[in-house]
Amino acid sequence: MKGLKVIFSGTVTDITRYNDENASYIIKGSMNGIENVKISFYWKDYGLKYGDRISIKNCSFSKIKGDYLFDSENWYKSEKVYLKESGDADFVRTNSQKLRNFLSEYKEKMISDFRIVMGDDYGYFLSGMVFGEKQGLDENIKNSLYKSGIGHILAVSGLHVSVSVFVIMAILERIRMNKFISFILVNIFMFLLVMTADVPLSAVRA
Repeated sequence: MKGLKVIFSGTVTDITRYNDENASYIIKGSMNGIENVKISFYWKDYGLKYGDRISIKNCSFSKIKGDYLFDSENWYKSEKVYLKESGDADFVRTNSQKLRNFLSEYKEKMISDFRIVMGDDYGYFLSGMVFGEKQGLDENIKNSLYKSGIGHILAVSGLHVSVSVFVIMAILERIRMNKFISFILVNIFMFLLVMTADVPLSAVRA
């Protein structure tokens, strides 16, 4: 499909917002009769949410390529995304994924609060540790963390799940909550935690 002109239509399954008022969307949809195709689409940030529909006319796809800072080709390949596109599009707000959109807005508010209270550098660093959000983090800091072998603290993983569950269980035990109800509440909390962090495989596995 590289270089061919097609019409693509699908729903937003992932969103990455940048400081320059642009955003990168993962869209799952269909093109030329092929179903369940996922592409990366770079566009203006119009406040689109998960589940909103996007139609791109006269797409001209290009292959995703990485650089020395980020191996985007292999990262996107793990998500089964091989093509990218940027251009003009139409969109329809559907608000079909209310829970995920609510958690996404909550996360963005928390990140904003971190930055207001702690400043941009520390706020983005804490956002990376809590939510795995690395977009706003300074590239030099990010590279230093990975070179020193502790870059994993910027990924929501078993450590986050373990600490969070320990705190919740300690509170429930303190108030003498029924064990069956505690089990249900802890699992609901873990589900919301993983959803808030955009379902990273490391957290799902944990």
